[in-house]
Order: sequence, then structure tokens, then C-alpha cells
Amino acid sequence: MKNIKLPKLLKNRSLKVFLGCLTFAGICYSISVLASDDLSGVMESVKSDFGESSTFIKLLYLLEIIVGVYTYHKTKNIAAMLGIVIISIFMTYALSHWVFS
Repeated sequence: MKNIKLPKLLKNRSLKVFLGCLTFAGICYSISVLASDDLSGVMESVKSDFGESSTFIKLLYLLEIIVGVYTYHKTKNIAAMLGIVIISIFMTYALSHWVFS
């Protein structure tokens, strides 16, 4: 049987340690993929806590209105208040279409 010559890179001890750690991490990751999903039933709870008709959303809208009026009062710039309104509309769209779809 012939002697297989290792490239110079593989003779470096730190590279061997790195490759060993990388292999170990890959094995651990492949084992964790087979685990059960502990958070499978949480989405219903999140929808009830942060959904469209929850108290949190109503308080968030109220807070956005107060911040918008406050920024307009301090800056006398309608663009500052419109920025808050645009963020509020985006948050409503994002929550209803991307999070709770």
C-alpha cells in the first residue's frame, strides 16, 4: 500500500483542530435536526396576545398617535408626523400578512 502524502495545509495542527471542531459541530447539528418541535403550538397564543383585535395592538396604535402628535408639536413639521403614520400602516400590514398569515 502506498503512503498517502498529506498536503502541507493538513500538517498544520491548528487546522486539524479547526476541522475536528467543524466535524463535531456538524454531527451535533445533524442530531438536533431530528429533535421534536417544542414551539409547535405557540402561534395561537401569539395571535391571541398580539393579533389584530388584541389590547397590545390597540395600545400600540394609541402610542403611535401620541408620538406623532408630540413630534409634530415639537418640530412643527408635518413630515415627522407622517413618518409615524407610515410606520404605523407598515406595521399593520406586516403583522397581518407576514407574521400571522
